[in-house]
Amino acid sequence: MITSEQFRRDLLFRLNTIELHIPPLRERIEDITCLSEYLLEKHSNKYQRGEMSLLKDAQIAILKHPWIGNVRELSHSIERAVIMSENDQLDVQSLSLNHQNDPSTQSFPLMTLEENEKITLVTAIKHYQGNVIEAGEFLGMSKSAIYRRLEKFAIDPKNLEC
Repeated sequence: MITSEQFRRDLLFRLNTIELHIPPLRERIEDITCLSEYLLEKHSNKYQRGEMSLLKDAQIAILKHPWIGNVRELSHSIERAVIMSENDQLDVQSLSLNHQNDPSTQSFPLMTLEENEKITLVTAIKHYQGNVIEAGEFLGMSKSAIYRRLEKFAIDPKNLEC
């Protein structure tokens, strides 16, 4: 538009002060657990459903889903589950995630095993609200093994926010 003189160049420079790049949710796997817990609390309060939780199979399905629609898709899935579910604990069926078991529809970012291990470790610690021992038990790791991984990846569980 500038080259065709439909927009002033000086105005563009005044408006274009800050650019923000927010990667899609499928590239921020470590954020999915916290977001889903926040959205579950938000929607259960909105519809006066009391305290609700996600069962382990639902948590796993949420982490594996590609979230093409990003946070909005995650929010709608959880909101629909809160409205439609008769239970206080949401399972994988209540989330109604399309093609969740079809590996050809899953879109994971390409990463090394170390990157994957770090993301999984951080996600588990956030899920267990900083309790490293519980996170380690969930991951099938001994107390010494999880602390070695924390040291290896320079993760401070006290500085992780959920």
